[in-house]
Amino acid sequence: MSTDNNNAPKTAKELEDTVLWRLILKDYSPSVLKNEKSEEEQFYHHAFVKTYNITETIHTLHLIVELLKRHCQKNNGCQSDELRIIRYHIENFYSRITKVNDQILLLINEVFNLKLNDRSCKYDPIIKKLKGNEVIEDYLLQMKTAFENISDTRNKITHREKYVDLDLANMGAMALLNYSINLDLKKFVDEKIVFFEKLIKMSLNWAFSY
Repeated sequence: MSTDNNNAPKTAKELEDTVLWRLILKDYSPSVLKNEKSEEEQFYHHAFVKTYNITETIHTLHLIVELLKRHCQKNNGCQSDELRIIRYHIENFYSRITKVNDQILLLINEVFNLKLNDRSCKYDPIIKKLKGNEVIEDYLLQMKTAFENISDTRNKITHREKYVDLDLANMGAMALLNYSINLDLKKFVDEKIVFFEKLIKMSLNWAFSY
């Protein structure tokens, strides 16, 4: 699943303007107020909820990137508080992008009726269930490889309590010593923004390309 597809939606808002999204919503809407649903309505209900969860998390990722852009445009000097705000946004992004990965696996489980419980809904059990479907298996292996580094960073944040980045740490030390870091900080944040926008596009394509 190429992440360079120029016709694919690049934002959650673009996704919600596609025919795919309108069809998902159309199938879901008749059952939304029903207490008792047919098996088909139940499927559409679950599929929509999981799809909606993905798009909402991606909206949040867009918001984090937007906040980083706004913060970078301000001339706030080089106080340590500024670095902490940037660190907070970066840590939040890695947590949310990993959440999208988990949500995509839950949607795959629903669409292919694999009947895995949420805790077991990981790459290896899903690949095992779909053994023989080479297209889906290849797709999942690509996803697994791409998200390994992202998940590793997220785990470091979660289990070691802090996002560790040598450049950010060095700038923090310089700020405490009252050295100017404005240009270095802007370059650092700009690079993160470009990288994060690529990850968002990748997640959108992978979530809705199978």
